[in-house]
Amino acid sequence: MDKLDTSAWLKKIENWKIKYPLKFPKRGGLRAQHVLAELDRLTDSNAVISTDVGQHQMWAAQFCKSIRERQWLSSGGAGTMGYGFPAAIGAQLGKPDDLVVAVVGDGGFQMTMSELATAAIHKLPLKIIIINNSYLGMVRQWQQLFFDNRESGVDMEGNPDFVKIGEAFGIKGISS
Repeated sequence: MDKLDTSAWLKKIENWKIKYPLKFPKRGGLRAQHVLAELDRLTDSNAVISTDVGQHQMWAAQFCKSIRERQWLSSGGAGTMGYGFPAAIGAQLGKPDDLVVAVVGDGGFQMTMSELATAAIHKLPLKIIIINNSYLGMVRQWQQLFFDNRESGVDMEGNPDFVKIGEAFGIKGISS
């Protein structure tokens, strides 16, 4: 099979990026978009990024560039909350010399945070960025957009202290 020529499509995308550059508010506290843009800058777009699904996935897709194959791990639109952290563990085991970063939401991370034990046992150097907004953000956004702002089951007030949970497994954590 001949390789598909995507050059025209890629050129169109580049033109859209110029016409519609990524923007986010610079005031009002630390924003997920800023964190992800800085992650991309500090890693020279070279980290393996793994995400759950949600707003953080969309922001990571926009602000973390993939410059090589098998660098972006995401389940797409399959709705798999909790995928990001275990996928990052697998990526780190498979590519022990690569920088692997799990970008996860607070809801998805709580589904699989017990795997901190796996990361600790294997002394994995992977990094975890938890976008902790105390909401199931994308679910909430869809409820606001399509269900006349009727929110149900999306408030995550009462989240645990993720730094202390990491420390309980011997994993260093910081919080903004």
